[in-house]
Amino acid sequence: MNIKYHFVLLIVSLFVVLISGCKEDELRKVDPELRLTLKSLKEKSQLDQQLSVMFKVNEDLTDLQLSILNKKEINIIANIGPIYTASLPAKRVIDLAKMKFVDAIQGAKQARLHSPDSIKSKIKIEEIEK
Repeated sequence: MNIKYHFVLLIVSLFVVLISGCKEDELRKVDPELRLTLKSLKEKSQLDQQLSVMFKVNEDLTDLQLSILNKKEINIIANIGPIYTASLPAKRVIDLAKMKFVDAIQGAKQARLHSPDSIKSKIKIEEIEK
């Protein structure tokens, strides 16, 4: 009985290590700022809130992969090469991270537009000519 107990304990321990290791790999794909956002939304029970994210893939997406993303409520907005933008419920970010073809995920940033006037106000032409 003692050997069986140790064997079962060993199997359970290995299972726990494998499961926790997989979770860490998935979380490494998620940008720290986005992880904080997810944690905050989870504490407020608002994981159904829509987020905009950018993610990088390591291969061209097939129709099957796009279909799976769509079924998981991950709506592709646009892409440029391997960089995709998508809208999804916060609870689906980890589902996206679990996908083998996804390398990294981060929350979408707001675009900052710069006009020539704002650049001139920061750098005086006299300073450049010196």
